[in-house]
Amino acid sequence: MAFNEEDGTAVDPIAFRDALIADPDKMKVIEEDKELCAALLSDDTARIQVRLGAFPNPDTLFTAPV
Repeated sequence: MAFNEEDGTAVDPIAFRDALIADPDKMKVIEEDKELCAALLSDDTARIQVRLGAFPNPDTLFTAPV
């Protein structure tokens, strides 16, 4: 899963979303942010990118234990 460290957005938001959704541990973190969860469950890549960029601690999202 590649993301832009500068702004926290995904390089490929759909592939990124699919990888996050497939990981139960990461979904636990995502479900804590209702707006992020709704964005990731949509096909609106702009909405996904905005929410990923606004996530308060992207390191937690991207490095949740597997």
